Amino acid sequence: MKSIYIYLVIFLLISCASPTSDKEENELAEFNFRENNPLKPYTYSESFALGFVERDTVKNGEDYRLKLFLVNHEKLYFSDSIKPLMKFHYGDSISWGKLRDSNKSVKIVEDTAFIKFRAIDESLKKGEVKNYKWYGLIDVPRPGKTDTSFVIQWDYWIQQK
Repeated sequence: MKSIYIYLVIFLLISCASPTSDKEENELAEFNFRENNPLKPYTYSESFALGFVERDTVKNGEDYRLKLFLVNHEKLYFSDSIKPLMKFHYGDSISWGKLRDSNKSVKIVEDTAFIKFRAIDESLKKGEVKNYKWYGLIDVPRPGKTDTSFVIQWDYWIQQK
C-alpha cells in the first residue's frame, strides 16, 4: 500500500514540472506569428543571425515584435552550457561596438530572443510614413577559441494613423 502512495507522489511531482512557467508562456504567446521568410534548417553551411518580424510596418504607438536567433548555431557550439548573449537597439544609428558595450540585454528563451518595443514618433503627421532601423547583436562565448559576434540590422516603418 505504501508503494502506491510513493508512486502517486512521484507521478504528481512529475506532472507538475514544466520547462517554462505559465507566466512565461503567456508572455511569449504574442510571438506566435508566422515567419515571413521560413528557412530550411540545413540548407546553409555557416551560422548567421536572423530576425523574424511580425510585420515591417506598424502604426504609430503600436508594439513591434521580433524574434532574434542564430541559424545553424550547432556549428559554433554543441554544449547547452554555452549561452549566447543577445543585445538590441532601435531608433538612432549605433555602431556595433557601442551595441556590444551597451547594457541593453534582452530576454532569451532556448537560444531565441523575444523582443517587443513600442514604435513611436511624435513628429509624424497624418498619413506620413517614416523609416527606422533596429540592430541586434548575438555574442557567442567560445571557451578556448575566439568569441564570435553577429550583428543584424533591419528596417521598419512607422505609419501615422
